[in-house]
Amino acid sequence: MKNFIIFSILIVSTLVSCSDDSSNPISPDDTTAPNTVTDLRINFSTGSTVMLLFTAPGDDDVLGRVTSYEVGYSTTPITSANYFLATAFSSTNRPHVGGVDDTVIVTGLAPNTKYYFALKSVDDAANWSQISNIDSASTLHAGTWTVYNRDNSDLLSNDIIDIQFDGGVKYISTAGGVSKYDNTTWNTLLDANNFPLIIDTIINPTDTTIDTIKFSIVNSIAIENSNRIWFGTQSSGVALHEGDSTIFYRSNDSGLLTSTRDIMISQDKLWVGTLSNGLHAFDLITRNSWKQYVVPTSSTFPGDGIITTLGVDTNNAIWTGLNLWGASVLENGSFSTYGSLDNFTNQAVWDIHSSGNTMLFGTDAGAFMFSSGIFTNYQTTNSELPDNVVTAVVIDNQGTKWFGTRFGLVSLSGTTWTLFTTSNSFLPDNWINTLNVDMFGNLWIGTKNGLVQYFE
Repeated sequence: MKNFIIFSILIVSTLVSCSDDSSNPISPDDTTAPNTVTDLRINFSTGSTVMLLFTAPGDDDVLGRVTSYEVGYSTTPITSANYFLATAFSSTNRPHVGGVDDTVIVTGLAPNTKYYFALKSVDDAANWSQISNIDSASTLHAGTWTVYNRDNSDLLSNDIIDIQFDGGVKYISTAGGVSKYDNTTWNTLLDANNFPLIIDTIINPTDTTIDTIKFSIVNSIAIENSNRIWFGTQSSGVALHEGDSTIFYRSNDSGLLTSTRDIMISQDKLWVGTLSNGLHAFDLITRNSWKQYVVPTSSTFPGDGIITTLGVDTNNAIWTGLNLWGASVLENGSFSTYGSLDNFTNQAVWDIHSSGNTMLFGTDAGAFMFSSGIFTNYQTTNSELPDNVVTAVVIDNQGTKWFGTRFGLVSLSGTTWTLFTTSNSFLPDNWINTLNVDMFGNLWIGTKNGLVQYFE
């Protein structure tokens, strides 16, 4: 009788010590498997992780708490027959009680890769559930993405139009005005919602026109120095922001500047491309001399003279991208033209960028590269471009070519094309308005819904 009592106590002690959760009573003959997860789904992904969301199964079917989860993942579809071939990922987090939402974050994944996921659970009697339903997701592109918008910055609008740099300082034009950002502090230079009427100042001293200016969208920014920032506006001419004041210039002795599409500084001149009055140059040394250039047309180049963008090549030739029929180039006081007869476009040119001996063009007929006197055209049929309307172009410090479109961002590194969209990256919008590269090699992306700093 004495021996029997001792044996009973040992059994009770063993049963108590094997259970750390009163919701999971242990029985030597526990053969009930955990419930099978049927609502496994992807919650979010990054460049190396995916979060899985599902309803927690119970230890005994739907009751209690399972001991752990195992996730199988593979780059090929998973079934119950080949689950054992999938890579196993064991979660270290303690599962929740059955019936409530639970998550597992799978780490160590390759970027820009599509994975399939399935989940199994095990209880403390080593009973395994069946595999869950299968879900799939692609990890995002690698790199560091920083997104600025109205919620986390002092941007005046999420619709970004132009980005220019003065060393580490960024000047950002938006649909709501112009901001300055020095990596610590945001300052507003022009605010559409708080913009006073300003008396128009005319560069030509013989012109005594007095007008009032209302806010106009700034299409482009040109930086003369840290204290003199020029703005090209949609309908209010050219503006000079100097110190704490902004002066608008709407006309000069050679014509109107009212509708200005693009401006840039080259050869100690401010170059102004207008939508109605050709190309203008203002001498930044004498500060009293304007010159107008009329874009030529001919029977083989019947353009409309409307300038949509400006660029400069290594020979200091001024390129004017046109609304119709290609581009005109001003060099040594005379124009040459490039259109369909030169294997270039006869449609609108939206952006021009030059790096070394290579020039990029964003047009309504795809992207063009101009090198050694030859144009190469990239369209949806011979590249990864998602659209033939290319809105922005730039070449970064590594020689990678970037193309912005209405349906995503594309890079060309060597012969490798890569498409970035809202579904495979942290881009806040697929419509790309503008691109630029800062002195540190960061790519800055202006979209319809935010500003992005990207470094790979």
